[in-house]
Amino acid sequence: MSNLARFAQVVVLAPIDRRPPKTDKPGRMETLVDFDPRRQVFTYGIPRDLRGRIERGMVVEVPFGRGRQLGLVLNLNESAPPEIAVKSLGEPISEGPALTPAQMDLALWMSQHYLAPLSECVRLILPPGFTARRDLWVEYAPGAPIFPDELTPAQQALLLRLKKAPMRLKDLRQTDRRLVSEGVLGELRKQGLVRLVDRGKLKRPKPKLETMLTLVIPPEAIDDTLMRVGRASKQADALRWLAEQGGEAPLAEMRKATGVTKAQVSALAEKGLVRVAKERVALTLPPERASEQVMALRATRKYRAGLQALAQAPDRAMLLPDWRKATGLTLTDARRLAEWRFIEMSEIDVWRDPLAGRVFHSPRPALLTEDQQRAWAAIEAALEEQGARDRWQVEDGTSDLLPLPPPVFLLHGVTGSGKTEIYLRALEKAVAAGRKGIVLVPEISLTPQTIRRFAGRFPGRVAVVHSKLTAGERFDAWRRARSGEVDVVVGSRSALFAPLPDIGLIVVDEEHDPAYKQARTPRYHARDAAVQLARLHGAVTILGSATPSLESQFKARRGVYTLLKLPRRVMGHRERGEIRMAELPPVEIVDMRAELRAGNRSMFSRSLRRALEETLARGEQAIIFLNRRGSATFVMCRDCGHVVRCPRCNVPLTHHWGDVLICHHCNYRQPMSKVCPKCGSHRFKTFGAGTERVMDELRAAFPQARPLRWDRDVTGGKRSHESILQDFIDHKADVLVGTQMIAKGLDLPLVTLVGALSADIGLFLPDFRAAERTFQILMQVAGRAGRSERGGKVIFQTYHPTHYAILAASQHDYDGFYRVEMRYRQEHGYPPYRRLTRMMYLDANRERCQQETARMAAALRRRAEELGLEHVSLIGPAPAFFSKERDKYRWHILIRAEDPAPLLAGVALTPNWRIDVDPVDTL
Repeated sequence: MSNLARFAQVVVLAPIDRRPPKTDKPGRMETLVDFDPRRQVFTYGIPRDLRGRIERGMVVEVPFGRGRQLGLVLNLNESAPPEIAVKSLGEPISEGPALTPAQMDLALWMSQHYLAPLSECVRLILPPGFTARRDLWVEYAPGAPIFPDELTPAQQALLLRLKKAPMRLKDLRQTDRRLVSEGVLGELRKQGLVRLVDRGKLKRPKPKLETMLTLVIPPEAIDDTLMRVGRASKQADALRWLAEQGGEAPLAEMRKATGVTKAQVSALAEKGLVRVAKERVALTLPPERASEQVMALRATRKYRAGLQALAQAPDRAMLLPDWRKATGLTLTDARRLAEWRFIEMSEIDVWRDPLAGRVFHSPRPALLTEDQQRAWAAIEAALEEQGARDRWQVEDGTSDLLPLPPPVFLLHGVTGSGKTEIYLRALEKAVAAGRKGIVLVPEISLTPQTIRRFAGRFPGRVAVVHSKLTAGERFDAWRRARSGEVDVVVGSRSALFAPLPDIGLIVVDEEHDPAYKQARTPRYHARDAAVQLARLHGAVTILGSATPSLESQFKARRGVYTLLKLPRRVMGHRERGEIRMAELPPVEIVDMRAELRAGNRSMFSRSLRRALEETLARGEQAIIFLNRRGSATFVMCRDCGHVVRCPRCNVPLTHHWGDVLICHHCNYRQPMSKVCPKCGSHRFKTFGAGTERVMDELRAAFPQARPLRWDRDVTGGKRSHESILQDFIDHKADVLVGTQMIAKGLDLPLVTLVGALSADIGLFLPDFRAAERTFQILMQVAGRAGRSERGGKVIFQTYHPTHYAILAASQHDYDGFYRVEMRYRQEHGYPPYRRLTRMMYLDANRERCQQETARMAAALRRRAEELGLEHVSLIGPAPAFFSKERDKYRWHILIRAEDPAPLLAGVALTPNWRIDVDPVDTL
């Protein structure tokens, strides 16, 4: 396409409302679900002065509706579609393309695959700062039809207020929260009487500029030059001249050469710097030391340290903050030296790198076991074949370049089997071929340990991307990746969108983890998006896990992925080149029903208590894992049974230290009462076992122990995960107490005991993945024990000791669990045998929520029958397990269909609907 194209196809980065031809209510605002990305793209004319400057992937400003929005240029054309009035786009916002061609293709795929607006998919991938900070205002919609009889008093009052002047949504919420409820503001919006307008302005991060000081005079000339500048001083002139003469000269000759007076000579003599005798003058100190006195007289001596610091620095240059810290000098001092032309001051771009200044030891590549060698041979061969490939392109589901996509490897290795070493070797191979790599981890908590391993092997060539970074750090990570400054990007979900120029390898560690699924639109799964991005780049994908998701294992056994197995654990210590293997730790199942019958009502079984005592006595470490999924410490009255619930979400409030009750869904907080608010009883107590209570019990039972807590409530800081992990590695604590995040990927050689409290919590939740989640988390946490020659032991405490998920996890038997669970999935038509799509409706009105989902389910069943969609079936409608959240009731419908788009295309949905393709849970 010519770079002088006259038209551009633009993805507008704003919500697009399409009204259906007819609606069931006058004025009711509905939106047509339009999942074809091509119909979410608009054509704009390119003004003559911009032709040749507009490129694919650039962010531009465009007129849209009654205002202006940002948009992404998807394609350039010579002509526009017929019979369309074309507006002209505005000035480019980005300097060059903000997205690569592969990233634009990925956004299109995500929009199609997850039935998500293309604009949201593009927003997700755009670099930091290319989306405006939201500033929502509510305003009256001029000319809108008004139906006074249909409005409630609250609706009429709000409408009257907005007719006078628009209001910021935040201010309106603070004035009266009821006004912004679904029943008031929401209903007025549905009827088209008011509208939300985003007045947010674009606030882009900027490069961080620092002043660089560079020495421009020879280091050996520092003293001489400093003696010639500074404060005017005849005494200094006389001393410098006398030193140049060898330290002694006739007085008259010195006075003639320097203009010094007799009084000034006398002053030098009084200071003990010269001696006058028989019309001759002489220095009282060696000539080479006179320079310091000259500089003192000229007030330039302090600059000597600054110039010498630069002379000793690499390339004779230092950043201004470092120079000031090292010398005690100021910016004014630096400017004075620049005026004298001793140094140059220049502005340079400094990367905001969270790894800057940190030293990572480069581990020697480990020897490979036979299992590792077989796995590595397959991956190495694929990487070598990759060198002959062209870029993998997908257009309309076909490729005109390659008959087959690049390989996806499922590396199924038990905990401690050496998967990371395979990742490192694969990355080294890709980087040696001039390509780049991405490493995804599911949790920020895994990032510190992962960074150590990869930054040690690729010093200075690793960028980190995760949500705890500042906007500036994320922006610089994006720029470093785009410019090719780094070879490897490591991070959580969003690291997938780092714009590396030529990706050769993508690693998804702990690929089974549900954290890879985004909860907000677009509800994509990073694992599946990684596979697609690898195809677009012609890159190899490695999915690694000790407990692969059933979907990935199913694809591997069907030949879609290549299955590689690491069935044995590698001992961390090697001597004389010998590889030492280790057995997986034995697991003891404790029936807590038997503990109750024996009179033990503690959260610690007798077996776990003994094991903790022995572990602490040996000076080793333990992990206490609380599978809190589906449980928490709540408050209940023992007389009337009243449970304190969140008024917005209708879930029990969780009790926290300091007698504060918190909702973990919406963060609502209230102080804990000493009496029951319903019956006034003083028998108002906490139940359940949260991490805080486990810590209290540990301190009471083992006062000599040093417990450390690790969960989301104590990891709000930027480097809190790393700090907690390092403290435990340094043995500043004996027992680590935590939830899911301590079960994943951590290598802790001193840990010889793992205790899982309430191992079966979550096992009977109304979710088809409940057994799989329980099995995976127990297998993972068991893998934290026995990773050194000390060995280890695991204890599962459960009320369901014979459940197949508990038994399989206790025996480290993935294949056994897979067989049983897959029979259940096949019998009930659950993934991976059939795809699921979840439609969730949220409304502040309980009845309306139920009625709308019932209406939608009936309409979809009729539509499936009319279209002859034989392999489509619906489950529901039904209330969700968490039936209320943030003042909204939740009902849902599950669609079983290989492709839900034909069923949903053209269906009218209100903004209350949420669509989740391939959900990771149905709670």
